[in-house]
Amino acid sequence: DQVKRNGPVVSSVGSERMPSRELVEYTLTTPGVDIAIMGIGAISAESRDCQLIQNISAAQIGYGALSANDRRNIEKKAGRMGRDKNGLTNQFQQEEIGLTAVTNPQLKPTTVEGRGGIELTWDTAIAGDEPIQHYNVLRDGEKVATIPHVPQTTTDPFRHVDARTGGAASYVIETVDASGSIVTSGALNS
Repeated sequence: DQVKRNGPVVSSVGSERMPSRELVEYTLTTPGVDIAIMGIGAISAESRDCQLIQNISAAQIGYGALSANDRRNIEKKAGRMGRDKNGLTNQFQQEEIGLTAVTNPQLKPTTVEGRGGIELTWDTAIAGDEPIQHYNVLRDGEKVATIPHVPQTTTDPFRHVDARTGGAASYVIETVDASGSIVTSGALNS
């Protein structure tokens, strides 16, 4: 496909092999995504050549409007495009690293109902091929909590307070994606 470039900006509206409409629809039907900010690389009086008009048109889709099969087909098409470009489909793309552990896990003592407790905080993990579903908190190898994953849109971390009683404990946070894959953080010891 020919791509028109204006410096680092791609100034075209998709291609026959990868229509931009499918990418916008895919993004806006992804669980947990309510708003998407799309790039505007090409403005034209011709609506078919105007990325702004095409993005607005494609954004008129309801949640769940694409079937799982539709979504997989778009993923496959986008994957083929990435392979054609050595895996990089845009200038600002991070290399694929797969599902990661949570970032910045921290533990600190706290008080819960007049007793000792532990507060765990962490920042989001990075998803791989499947979306993150939840985080498990383990104390000494036993699951004590499941925290649903939601997009972390502020600097406020995920949080869990464990109202345990006495003694030292070792905590681990598991990242679990939709396929059931799990990545574990390093141990935090109280």
